[in-house]
Amino acid sequence: MMILIAALATVCQAAQFEITNHAGGPVWIGIQGNTGKPALDNGGFALNTGQTRTVQSPDDWDGRFWARTWCDPNNNHCLTGDCGNKLECAGSGGVPPATLAEIKLKGYGGLDTYDISLVDGFNIMASMEPVGGQADGSAHSCKRTACTTDINQICPNELKVTSEHGVVACKNDKSHADFYKKACPDAYSFDSDDPSSTFTCKASKYKISFGCNPYSIKMFKLVVVAAVLATVYAVEFEFKNLEIGDVWVGIQGNSGKEALEGGGFVLAPYASRVVSAPEDWAGRFWPRTWCDAGSNHCLTGDCGDRLQCGGNGGAPPASLAEITLKGADGLDFYDISLVDGFNLAISFEPVNGQGDGGQYSCKKASCARHLNDDCPDALKLNTDSGVVGCKSACLAFNTDQYCCRNAYGTPDTCKSSEWPVDYPSFFKNACPDAYSYAYDDHKSTFTCKAEKYIITFGI
Repeated sequence: MMILIAALATVCQAAQFEITNHAGGPVWIGIQGNTGKPALDNGGFALNTGQTRTVQSPDDWDGRFWARTWCDPNNNHCLTGDCGNKLECAGSGGVPPATLAEIKLKGYGGLDTYDISLVDGFNIMASMEPVGGQADGSAHSCKRTACTTDINQICPNELKVTSEHGVVACKNDKSHADFYKKACPDAYSFDSDDPSSTFTCKASKYKISFGCNPYSIKMFKLVVVAAVLATVYAVEFEFKNLEIGDVWVGIQGNSGKEALEGGGFVLAPYASRVVSAPEDWAGRFWPRTWCDAGSNHCLTGDCGDRLQCGGNGGAPPASLAEITLKGADGLDFYDISLVDGFNLAISFEPVNGQGDGGQYSCKKASCARHLNDDCPDALKLNTDSGVVGCKSACLAFNTDQYCCRNAYGTPDTCKSSEWPVDYPSFFKNACPDAYSYAYDDHKSTFTCKAEKYIITFGI
C-alpha cells in the first residue's frame, strides 16, 4: 500500500515551477490551469520583492502564470492582471493587459511547450527557463524565453493604461504587433504570431521570473521616433459593389487609427469608389446590407443607425476584410474573416504588389460564395426579407467553448473539431481562404507590399 501511495504521489506531483519576484515591489502571482487542469496553489499568492516560491504540479499540467501588480490587500484588487478581487484566483483568469508565461507539459511528442505571451498586452517583464532539461540543440530547445524590455516606458499613448502611479500597463491589439515584436522578439505579439515564439524542452523544473532588469531601450526609442517622423505616403483602397442593390460600406480603424471617410458610405450597384489611407493604417472593412435610408438602419453589419460609422464596429454577422499596413518586416497583412459570421461574398486583392511568390503572398483572398441559403438552420439570421446573414456559433449560442473564452481561451483548449458541433467547418469548407473562428489556421493571413488594394462585395 505504501509503495502504491508513493507511486501515485510521484506521478501526480512530478514537475516544479520556481517563481521569483525581481520587481521593485510586491506582486501577486496568478495561476490558471487549462480545461480539466487544477489551479495550482489554488490560483495565486503574494510574493514580496526578492522572494521565491516553488509550486508543484502534475507532470501533464498545462496553463498560465502572470503577475498582478499594484494590489491592495484591503480589497484584494489589483490594477493589472486582477482576477476578481481575490488573492487566490481559483480558476479565474487575469484581466488584460498582463504578461503571460504559458506552458503545456508532456505535449506533442512528449515535449513540454512553453512561451512568453504579450497577446493580452504587457504589465511587467517576465521570463521562463527550464532547469537541466533535455534539449535537441535547436534554437528554441530548452532555452530561456523572456520579455526583458519595460514596455510600459515606451508604450504608445493610445495603448497606455495609466493610474495615479503612472503607466502601469500597455494594451495590445493586432495593429501594434510589430511594436511588441521589436521590443520582445522571443514573445508572442498576437494570436497568429510566428510559431518560433514557442519553445520546447523536457524538464522537471522551470524557473519563472517577473520584473527582470530592463536592458537599454534608447535604440528602440530611436527606431520608434524615426518611424513616427517618416514621411507618410497614401495607400489606396478601391471598393467595388457587384450586387444588384446598394451596399453601405463600413470602415473601422484599429486603436489609434482613423475611421477613413468618416467610417462609411453608400456604394450603388456596380459602382466603385477609391479611398486613401496613411501608409501605416490598420483596420477593417465590411458590407452593410438591407439598409433603410430613412432610419439609417441596416439588417446586417449595422453600426448604430448611421451612414458614417465614425469609429463604431459593425453588428455581426458580417463578412470582414482586415488589413495591417507596414506590419512586421514592412509587410502588409490582410485577410478575409468570417469569425463574426457572414452576410455577403467578399474579396481582398493587392494590385501590382511585391511578393515572394508563395501561396499566400500578394494573392487574392476571398469568400466567393453565397452562404446564407446554405447556412445551418441554427445559425441563420432570419428576417422578413429572408435569410440575410449566417451567424457564428459564438453569436448564436454565446457559450465559452463556442466563443473561445475563459477556460477555452487558448488554441489548445479551443479546437472547433472538439466542439459539440463543428460549425466553423461549414465556413472553412465553403471559403478555405477565410478565417472561420478565433483560433483558425494562421495560413488564412496573406502578406504583400502594395500601394493599392481592391475590396469587392458580391460575386
